[in-house]
Amino acid sequence: MAGLNFVGNAAYAAADENSSCENGTCSIAKTKVAQFEFIPWILSLCATVAEAKEKLNRILLVDTPFSSQLPVAQLHWIIADKNECIVVESMADGMHVYDNPVGVLTNNPPFPYQMAALNNYRGLSTKQPENTFAPGVELSAYSRGMGGLGLPGDLSSQSRFVRVAFTKLNSKSDDSENASVSQFFHILGSVDQQRGLCEVTEGKYEITLYTSCCNCDKGIYYYTTYDNSQITLNGIVAGLYAAITILTASFAYGNIQFRISEALMMLLLFEPHLTIGLTIGCLIANLFSTVSVLDIVIGTAATLLACLLTTRIKKPWLAPLPTILVNAVMVGAMLSWLYMPSEQFWYGLLVFGGEVGAGEAAVLYVLGIPLYYAMKKTNFIEKLLHPKH
Repeated sequence: MAGLNFVGNAAYAAADENSSCENGTCSIAKTKVAQFEFIPWILSLCATVAEAKEKLNRILLVDTPFSSQLPVAQLHWIIADKNECIVVESMADGMHVYDNPVGVLTNNPPFPYQMAALNNYRGLSTKQPENTFAPGVELSAYSRGMGGLGLPGDLSSQSRFVRVAFTKLNSKSDDSENASVSQFFHILGSVDQQRGLCEVTEGKYEITLYTSCCNCDKGIYYYTTYDNSQITLNGIVAGLYAAITILTASFAYGNIQFRISEALMMLLLFEPHLTIGLTIGCLIANLFSTVSVLDIVIGTAATLLACLLTTRIKKPWLAPLPTILVNAVMVGAMLSWLYMPSEQFWYGLLVFGGEVGAGEAAVLYVLGIPLYYAMKKTNFIEKLLHPKH
């Protein structure tokens, strides 16, 4: 689900609006949802588009601002699952829900106008065109791709809708994860905005800041930024860390723990910026902690600190030490504070810290070090970040 700018067309009900009765008929009371709450509200309650459609019949999008210092965002939304896609537009004449057969959306105009524009391009094709202009005149197809002549190339939202719809509906991809993700970014690349081509104000230009997609089944988030066109590894690492930890929850939390996902800390020897992915992955994993909500804060902070210290180490055999020591102290202190009487805090720190540190050492030296050397031998990270075409 995503929200896109819909300036000049979006309209929401007043937050204090009540159900009304006219001619003895009363409208059904609806759940009020602020526009900034709409995405989490739908995603937390609905697993499919069909479920979302049912909920949409009973909600009222209202103009409550996220902050009194910020304007209310004017948006319309695209909601999709594996089988179908819809567009939701809240306008002055009410809420409209449209089936979206092409599975794409841009900004203005309203969705029915975007779809109507496709009629102007129904003759376009990925194949070389036949000479229907004048069959008696010899006309040659002097270049490949002439079946797409007329496909709009400007940066207006209507033109970008037509272009990305044509690209998406005609693109081909293998079924593998890598091929699908790569093709996704190529599809959206067809409507990238480059700095200097769309001036908003004097010297200010609209650009494509980032592009992203998510494998919802595996919890892997992929993204690129304007200055980094590589499909960022941080999202993959965060998803892997969280997934491995949650799947091995029976021995990944607590004082005696063997968090297999900690072996991924060795990736920092290749790419220090993976601190972001490891920290986010730890945060997600700790949301499921069986110990305490403190683990969300302290455990994640320990991982962040360990990452920052590890990036300063160059020797593989020393690289596990920050993770072992930081977790032993910080997580050990947390466990001692939770489970030991105050007068026995230091004894608890020694015991719990020793157990946590031992688990970290076992994982990092038994799994992490071999992982590092295997990746170094195959040049895996370099190939992933800088593939040769």
